[in-house]
Amino acid sequence: MITLEQQKDWKLKEVFWTPYEQHKEHNGKRFEIIGEATEGIDEEIKGELFNIRLEDGTEIQAWFEEIYIVPIE
Repeated sequence: MITLEQQKDWKLKEVFWTPYEQHKEHNGKRFEIIGEATEGIDEEIKGELFNIRLEDGTEIQAWFEEIYIVPIE
């Protein structure tokens, strides 16, 4: 589980990008975060999955690495 403390310095990507097959057709689209996905989510992945709205109005769930630039430590 990723903590809020870990997320505080992360920067949002300008566009959605996924390496996964699901939602790959949305790569390159601008987005806004609606909120953290919490309903029906296992405790160990809370804080890692977000509800987002893409520029075309499509709403999907996105993993943190699809929408954030994650610092490499």
